[in-house]
Amino acid sequence: MKSRIFEIKSSFRRGSGTAVEQYFDSISIQLGEREDIPREWIKPLQDWYESRHVEYRRVLLIEAKKLGSLVSVFYGELTEFDRKIRDFNHRMNRALTSTIVFDRISSIDIRFISTITDKAYWKPISRFIEDHKSWLNGIGQDMPPSSFSEGLNDLLQHWDIREGIKADRLSLLDVKGEVTENGRQKMFRDGRGLMELSSNGLSYLILTTICVSFLRMIRGNTACRITLAVDELLDLDKRNIGTLVKMLRENGIDLVSACPAAEVDVMLCFPNRYMVTREGDQPLIAEAVIEDEAVYA
Repeated sequence: MKSRIFEIKSSFRRGSGTAVEQYFDSISIQLGEREDIPREWIKPLQDWYESRHVEYRRVLLIEAKKLGSLVSVFYGELTEFDRKIRDFNHRMNRALTSTIVFDRISSIDIRFISTITDKAYWKPISRFIEDHKSWLNGIGQDMPPSSFSEGLNDLLQHWDIREGIKADRLSLLDVKGEVTENGRQKMFRDGRGLMELSSNGLSYLILTTICVSFLRMIRGNTACRITLAVDELLDLDKRNIGTLVKMLRENGIDLVSACPAAEVDVMLCFPNRYMVTREGDQPLIAEAVIEDEAVYA
């Protein structure tokens, strides 16, 4: 009896910080000097296994269901985000098709890629969700199986107790695609590749086309105007400036820009033109007037 009681008591002590340990400590206090008498432990241990542990099992069951629900909601949000990215790509490329206006750019195909499944926490979450479903669908299965707690332990390696899993939406996205420029197809595999796809001027026009397409997609038929500010407009080829201004204007976007000295054909693209000069330390702004403007019409 002494040997068996000692064995059971040892298992209670291993449950550090649990209800099992708390029950064990409370009985030790009650027994006082009789704590070392094996026979005195028979009734308390019998009470635990007949009724008390059922109460604590119920608490564990409630907590397990809460945790399972919490992880399931997070998993659902991630999978829904993944689905919305695919839908976004379809609508984005449809908008791009009707936005491209520059002669040297015949097509742009851009795809935002969800990187959720590449994250270290994805496999532990997926395994946990499967175990959770199996447990909930199990017939006559009260408490979760051991795989449930093992999966939760794996998941906790990636889940901060206070902040949860840090899954910033931008960190879940990557971008790739291709652009056909002057009949040549150029591919990019990330955002930096898109920025460096071509010369400064053409890369700018490609990015502007993508931004305008995105605006068209999210704005729909809403009547609202946007102002786009661009510095150093003359960095672009003059042949594209007029096309750019026209494309923006047709999409409800007013372009505001500045450059050291614009030529007449560039200035004519804008209905409002101003010059900035200095008199001492004070800047002076005056309307830029083009003589015989009708000649250039």
